[in-house]
Amino acid sequence: MSYIAPVGRIVLYNDVPLDVTYDHTIYFASRLAQTTYFNTKTLMSFTNQMYTRVKRGVIRVRAPADELYSCNYLSFTNKKMSGTGAGVANGKTFYCFVTYVEYINNEVTELGFEIDPMQTWLPGVDYELGDSFVEREHTANDQIGSNLVPENLELGEYMTETPTLSGHLSGGFNSSSTRIVVAATFDKQYNDVGGGYYSNLYSGICFNDFTSATDANNFIQGAANKINGIVGVFIMPADFINSGTSPSFTVTKNKLTSNVYGGYTPKNNKLYTYPYNFMFVTDFQGKYKIYPYEYFPAADSTISFHLTGCYSLNPTFILAPIHYKGIGTGTGNNYETANYNEMITISGWPQCAFNTDLYKAWQAQVSASAPYTALKMGMNAGSAIQSAGIYEQMAEVGGGGEAAAVVGLLSIASSTANILSQRAQKQTLGHDPHGMQAGSALFSTDILDFGFFPMHIRQDFAKIIDDYFNMYGYATHVVKKPNIHVRTHWTYTKTVGCKILGSMPADFESAICKIFDHGITFWVNASEIGDYTTYINSPLGG
Repeated sequence: MSYIAPVGRIVLYNDVPLDVTYDHTIYFASRLAQTTYFNTKTLMSFTNQMYTRVKRGVIRVRAPADELYSCNYLSFTNKKMSGTGAGVANGKTFYCFVTYVEYINNEVTELGFEIDPMQTWLPGVDYELGDSFVEREHTANDQIGSNLVPENLELGEYMTETPTLSGHLSGGFNSSSTRIVVAATFDKQYNDVGGGYYSNLYSGICFNDFTSATDANNFIQGAANKINGIVGVFIMPADFINSGTSPSFTVTKNKLTSNVYGGYTPKNNKLYTYPYNFMFVTDFQGKYKIYPYEYFPAADSTISFHLTGCYSLNPTFILAPIHYKGIGTGTGNNYETANYNEMITISGWPQCAFNTDLYKAWQAQVSASAPYTALKMGMNAGSAIQSAGIYEQMAEVGGGGEAAAVVGLLSIASSTANILSQRAQKQTLGHDPHGMQAGSALFSTDILDFGFFPMHIRQDFAKIIDDYFNMYGYATHVVKKPNIHVRTHWTYTKTVGCKILGSMPADFESAICKIFDHGITFWVNASEIGDYTTYINSPLGG
């Protein structure tokens, strides 16, 4: 048997920012880019080396140990040789972590190594990633509203920016904003009248409105011979005093999508969406609705609502978001543009006492029954709206648990998320009120109206969550090919049950899949590994 000369090659590197935790790796689009980088980290190289066995995990080189203690990475290539020794060709190059450096003698040093499968087999070069369940990752698109999967993070208490009202219902009593209405079987001239339409709703009595208490008193006192014809006296917003059709208005508010957190500007746009930032609308009597800005048209800097109501003994008003959650693209204030499935109602306008036993009988009747009204709203049939029946609970923040983690490495992202996880079923906005009846008190303080409260989490919690998103991307929960290079500086990805397609030994294939299931960050520039504060990690292409 002929002698075959050793032709293997070993290269020792220092200052390679990778380690056996597999939390980070370097993204290379080609073998050439990889070789170019590692050439800049060369400490020593050795040629004509004996065959290095992959599983043995030990090599010896002719160099003093004192010169190798800075070595933390190596590669070796076992040359392909013909059986006769006549031909030599490059073989597979293995990249490895140096696990120890051991003195053998003054000229020989032993190095322990562990194969780094993430550099030995490059994704996109040696294998392709198959469709896997992606638990979280950095996304290629970070536009506001494009990433809405719940995160299950502690939010702290909510802060409120300057609240506003609709401007059409409040104002206490004054001649310009509110009227006193005397419901009677006769008009202001004391002529008996039949029924008619108010707000598209038939009424068998006449609504006589007055701009002052003096005018109302004079009318009631002048009806001495017809006092039994007075059915009730109530307060009505002036904007909705109208016989026949039902008045309606568009209420417009600004989106709070900039300068949300004081002097802090989030790097991740998910913090401009619910549950971190949203519009909270309340009737101040126990009902409220949450309107995330991202469900209104993205191009608009404002959000709009359709406000309408009915002119009746128990006035009720509704507020419905326009162009919300995909409803309508037109400009009309009807069911084609306003999302009535997401509306909130308000009632409770004061019922005024007057000197007749009929009032007491009517008041007892109204108090014993559930108040209701019918509102046509431009549709063929009326819609019954029970004033105490429209409500919506706060959506819980966070999602259910996914499949159990693959046996192996513990995810750093998951560990961090557990620290940030909110307490089970915590209600950040407080408990739901029950039986609140405050209409008269609210009217007397000028806030019997819909209240609009721009709400967001505190700046310190925004910073904590932003840093987490910066490191570990967003919850994804989708079966897809994992992202490994969609951001300008680094891309994190974590899978459950990773699948890869390539030619390699099964043990290394399994190791790579476990690393993806553990979660790993691909860095574009090795010199930036671990630096999450200096750079804005924007999606590629803006």
